[in-house]
Amino acid sequence: MSRYRVVFLFSLLWAQGSITATEPSLQVCGPSASVTVTIFNTGSTPLTGVQLSVQMPLGVEYVPGTVSPGTVTEVSTSPANQPVFGVPDLSPGSNMVITFQVRATCDVLSFLADNNN
Repeated sequence: MSRYRVVFLFSLLWAQGSITATEPSLQVCGPSASVTVTIFNTGSTPLTGVQLSVQMPLGVEYVPGTVSPGTVTEVSTSPANQPVFGVPDLSPGSNMVITFQVRATCDVLSFLADNNN
């Protein structure tokens, strides 16, 4: 099977936060791959109640139970292409590295074949 690069959308609702991420090269109908996201608190006050929302194309799914470190929680894993994670409070100037697994199911082929995407 072919490998594809998939664009992920990450969002935080705080102006004093920023995100960097690595996006894996996924094999359709193949094994899972790791995504690494780093959340930064660029402000002068703590970030509290942080949630990280991930948007992936249909057919690309979060593998439940794979988020780490253990202080990050799965707030929502449904639908599987839009997981939401709870992140511990971040003090000013700090960051947190989060990793999780995703997979490209065979269903992603219809998404890739659609010229409107």
